[in-house]
Amino acid sequence: MTSSQILLLFYVVAFIAIYYFLIVRPQQRRANERRMLIESLRVNDEVLTIGGLYGKVKDIREDIVTLQVAENVRVKVDIGAISERLVKEKARTSQKGRNNQSKG
Repeated sequence: MTSSQILLLFYVVAFIAIYYFLIVRPQQRRANERRMLIESLRVNDEVLTIGGLYGKVKDIREDIVTLQVAENVRVKVDIGAISERLVKEKARTSQKGRNNQSKG
């Protein structure tokens, strides 16, 4: 092998490593986190959907989640539409931030 072939091989290996660590690995991590979120959903969890709808989980059946979005208002969404679970502290913090923004 000549030095140019070795250099080319080094570049190919470096490109594959960079691609793996910047694209593949983070995507696998996000997919794993999403799978864990969906598997850990329980009744009375407060969630946010990808459409921006806040609600409380009232029922989970196969791939359909029933959310209570207001008093006596329930909607059914696909389980894949759940974006994140809201934590009580997080909800309070985001409300404080919104209140401060509206004052300014």
